[in-house]
Amino acid sequence: MITGLFLITSTVVKPIELLQEVRPQATTFGFLFHVANPCNPQFRSAVDDMAGAHGIKVEIIEVEGMAALADAFGRLQSLGAEGVAIISDPVLGSNFAEIADLARRHKLPSSGAGRDFVDAGGLFALSTNFPAMAKRSAWFVDQILKGTPPGELAAEQAP
Repeated sequence: MITGLFLITSTVVKPIELLQEVRPQATTFGFLFHVANPCNPQFRSAVDDMAGAHGIKVEIIEVEGMAALADAFGRLQSLGAEGVAIISDPVLGSNFAEIADLARRHKLPSSGAGRDFVDAGGLFALSTNFPAMAKRSAWFVDQILKGTPPGELAAEQAP
C-alpha cells in the first residue's frame, strides 16, 4: 500500500502546454533535461504522450553539464524549436540566469521552475507549492504516529 504525497508527471508537461498558448501556431518546442536525472524516462514518456495528443513535436535535449548549454540551444534552434522548457534539477536549476540569457539570445520563450527562473529573466515559471507540501507531509506523519495504519491513508497529488 502506498501513502503520502507524490508529484505526477502531468506537471512536467504543463510548461509546454503554456508555451503552446504563448505561441499557438508553433509546432515544435524544446525541453532541456539534465542527463543524470533518474526521472527522465518517466518525464520523456509523459512529454511524448502530451506532444502526440496536441499534435506538436517536442525535442528533448539531455544536457550533460552547464558547458553544454550553448550547444543545446544551438541544437534547439537548428531543430526549429519555438519555445523551450527546462526541467529543474540541482544542475539546471542552479544556472537559471545562463539558461534565461541563452533563451533570450535565441528568441525562445522559456519556462522554468520557480520564481528564481523568472527573476533570472525567464518568461514564466511553474512550481510545486513546497511549503504546502511540507505541511501536508507533516499531517501524514502525525496521523501515522497517532496510530493510523499507513494503508488507510490515501496517496495524494502534491499541491
